[in-house]
Amino acid sequence: MRKNRKAAAGVRPKRSMMKKTTRLTSMAYVFREQQGYLNWQACLDIKVECRDGEEYARSVREIIKTITPMNVCGAKKVRIGGAGGGGYVMLDPGQGGIAYSLGVSSHSPWDLEMAERGFKVYQYDGSIDQAPDKHPNIFFHKCFVGAGADSSVPCKSFRQILAENQHLDEKNLILQMDIEGAEWDVFTELTEDELLRFSQIIVELHEVHLHVYKYALLNKIRQTHTPIHISYNNWTRNLAYIPRDHFLYPRTLIEVSYVRTQDHSFAPCSDYFPTPLDRPNVPHRPEIPIGYFDLLSAD
Repeated sequence: MRKNRKAAAGVRPKRSMMKKTTRLTSMAYVFREQQGYLNWQACLDIKVECRDGEEYARSVREIIKTITPMNVCGAKKVRIGGAGGGGYVMLDPGQGGIAYSLGVSSHSPWDLEMAERGFKVYQYDGSIDQAPDKHPNIFFHKCFVGAGADSSVPCKSFRQILAENQHLDEKNLILQMDIEGAEWDVFTELTEDELLRFSQIIVELHEVHLHVYKYALLNKIRQTHTPIHISYNNWTRNLAYIPRDHFLYPRTLIEVSYVRTQDHSFAPCSDYFPTPLDRPNVPHRPEIPIGYFDLLSAD
């Protein structure tokens, strides 16, 4: 969930952790020549571990390929939920429909904006007692999804929730979830046919370690949905720096936006990440740089 984190004093990263170039290699922690050194502060409470092994780098590369964003031909991305934590980049959802928000916390501007657009927003969070915003289109449920953290609070499977709301036959649901690792339970549970009921999925991935089953789940999602946006949540405290590829890889907190593949045509993405639509989840801390993805297939 979105929680307040304490700020830390900053120090400038070592020169050896930067590489100047006129063209960023995919996922590279390097920057355009004309930018010079990026004024980026590596916060003291962030652990950056140098991982120089080829096997580790290759494994990370394989995971990154499963979430490499594509451009959607003829469609526009927007940021829903304003600046800061709780806002997400996605395709313009238009007006009206059904949206699910799993993991609400005390601040959920995405939910409110979707409700104001006419979407019926179904919220599920067992850690709070009520919705942070009052709106006739918001329906809050004090309930965990997946593995419950507290046995005194109800916990349901996502399929059970869809059935209770009579949404198993809906064709254009939108799902947004930030549920502290239980997203893996949701993706394990849902079948391909059930995933196809969602026109867009926006998820914060937690503990994206190099486990075989998580890699398999990311590939499972790619069978039905295509990633169109990615950002590193700057709340993260643990990054791996891979010098042979010059990129940073977060151990957790990767936000990915997907669209249903069958609905769109796609082209390689040439955007630099973070994009102008992105905002830091923690405003007083700098964004974590990613770079370009368009050369990833050549790696």
